[in-house]
Amino acid sequence: MKKIVYFVLFMLTWTSATVIELSDSNYKEKIKEHSQILLLFSAPWCGACKNMQPIYQKASSDNQSIVFAEINTDDNQEVSASYEINSLPTLVMLENGKELRRTVGSLEMNELNLFVSPQKMVNAYVEKCDAGDAEACLAIGQHYEEGELLGKDYVKALKFYEQSCALKNAEGCMYLAYMYDEPIGVKQNYKKAIKYYTQGCDGSNMVACRFLGYLYDEGLGTQKNYKKAHELYIKACNHEDEYACNNLGFMYSEGNGVAKDLKKALAFYTLSCKFGHNPACKESVNLKNK
Repeated sequence: MKKIVYFVLFMLTWTSATVIELSDSNYKEKIKEHSQILLLFSAPWCGACKNMQPIYQKASSDNQSIVFAEINTDDNQEVSASYEINSLPTLVMLENGKELRRTVGSLEMNELNLFVSPQKMVNAYVEKCDAGDAEACLAIGQHYEEGELLGKDYVKALKFYEQSCALKNAEGCMYLAYMYDEPIGVKQNYKKAIKYYTQGCDGSNMVACRFLGYLYDEGLGTQKNYKKAHELYIKACNHEDEYACNNLGFMYSEGNGVAKDLKKALAFYTLSCKFGHNPACKESVNLKNK
C-alpha cells in the first residue's frame, strides 16, 4: 500500500514540475538547453496570472515538445527588463533563443494552444469551419483580423467571416459588415455593410442593429431614415447596448427625426450611463443642470 502511495505522490510531483521556474541566475543556462521554450512572465500579486496558471500547467502537459517556463518578475527584474515587460501576464515564445512572438493578457486554453502551435490550431479551426461550425469560422476570422496570435490577414478574415455569416452566425455577419463599413482590408461599401448588418440584426446581434441604425441615421449607403434608425436604436438599447441608448439621447436632445424632448433625452442618456458609457453620464449631468 505504501508503494502505491509513494508512486502516486511521485507522479503528482512529476506532473506539477512540467513548468520550470526560471530566474536571473539560471535563465541563460536553461535557454541554451532547449530549442523551443515558452516564457510566462507573472507575479504573485497578478490576479490574471493566477487565473491562467492552471491552464498553463495543463497546456505544458499536453505539449511535451515545448518547454514551459515561468518567471516571477518581482524577483527576477534583470530578465524581465531584457524583455521590456510592462504588463502581466506576458507570454513570449522562443526558438533557439530568439523571440518568435509574444502576447499580453490571460489566455483561455484554446487561445494558448493557438499561440503555442498556430498552424496546428489553424488547421483544426479550418476543418471545423469547413464542416459547418459557424463559431469556428468566426473565431479564426477574429484571430486573422486582430493579428495578436496569428499574423494579420484581412483577406482571410473576410473569407472566414463570410463563411460564418453564410452559416447564419449573427456575430459573424456583424464582423463582416464592419469590415465593409470602416473599411478594414477592403474597399468601403456601405451597401454591403447594410446587407450584412441587417442579417446580423435579424439574428439578434444588437451591435449589428446599432451600427445599422447609425447608417440610416447618417444616410450612409442609403437615404437618411430617422424612423428606421430610431427603431434600430430602440431595439439595441432595450438589450442594454449603451451606445444605442446614447444615440437615442442625442436624437431627442437635438430633435433629429423626433420631436425635441429633453426629458426623453435625459432618460436615454441615463440608461447609457448606467450601461457603462461615460460620455453619456456627462450629458446627463449637463441636461439636469439646464
